[in-house]
Amino acid sequence: MEIISAKSIQGGEWKPAVLSAEEAAAALAKAAAFCDASGNMALAATDAAGEPSMKAVNVKARESLARIWFVTHRSSAHGAWLLERPRCSLLAFSGDTWEGLLLRGRAVTEEEAGRKRECWRDFYEASFPGGIDDPGYLCFRFETETAEYSDCSGPCVRIRP
Repeated sequence: MEIISAKSIQGGEWKPAVLSAEEAAAALAKAAAFCDASGNMALAATDAAGEPSMKAVNVKARESLARIWFVTHRSSAHGAWLLERPRCSLLAFSGDTWEGLLLRGRAVTEEEAGRKRECWRDFYEASFPGGIDDPGYLCFRFETETAEYSDCSGPCVRIRP
């Protein structure tokens, strides 16, 4: 991971990051820890009419900021959106600490059986009686292209995982 730009928490334009190695390492560690602690995130995408829409998703697995997995039903509205238009964003936010993490990237269908099994929960059987091979079980892998993190204690940082 690398920080590619930064800006003041009061706003302003994104500029090439001018952080010490220690500041950059601390910002990356805080962003990754916040992502790891975020069990639920908001998924933002466009619907079939091109209108912006949001849906809460429960994160099932992650590889730090780079990849995040979540599950939905193939017949769900957001499942259909992502199959047609995979560009989307994920947002984690804490109202208590004012930490925020915005991830931009693509949601792609996860086909690897081991990962699909890792994301499975026993109570899914009611919706997916065929288990991980049920045609309705849709496991997405979100691939982060850029991330923005802020915790109000330092600069907002833009990260490339």
